[in-house]
Amino acid sequence: SAFKYVQNFAMLPSFKAYSKKEAIEKLVKILAETYPKNVTDLDAVTKAVFVREESMPTGLDHGIAVPHGRSDGVNHIVGAVAIIDNSENENGIIPDYETIDHSKIQVIVLTLVPETSHLPYLQVMAYISRVLHYENGVDKLMKCKTAEDMRSFFKECK
Repeated sequence: SAFKYVQNFAMLPSFKAYSKKEAIEKLVKILAETYPKNVTDLDAVTKAVFVREESMPTGLDHGIAVPHGRSDGVNHIVGAVAIIDNSENENGIIPDYETIDHSKIQVIVLTLVPETSHLPYLQVMAYISRVLHYENGVDKLMKCKTAEDMRSFFKECK
């Protein structure tokens, strides 16, 4: 199930980035460091995410963004859930990350999948979207202070 994949995602409770480009580059780099066996080509993977972003921006509503890339530079689905720390900046730390409803980005879920895989990725996206839209999911996730809290949040919502 999608829940199983998300449980293995990197959980980042206090993520800072000051532009969309920086946020994506930083997240891909964290995934490459966290899952060195799975992310085999950092540049290719980073490029794939930006190419995807240009064709269709990934800022949704409720402050959720779901950047993703499909690349041969990754051999297994990996991802990260980042809670954005906007405490330093009243305009929101990532002002150039546009969303459908013009909300400030609060949560970024970055997913990387191998070029050939289709299924888990779509299931993961649907699962994340469902969880974050259900009963103030974003607000509940934003209260998480540790990676463990974040994992528990997803466990409760499956």
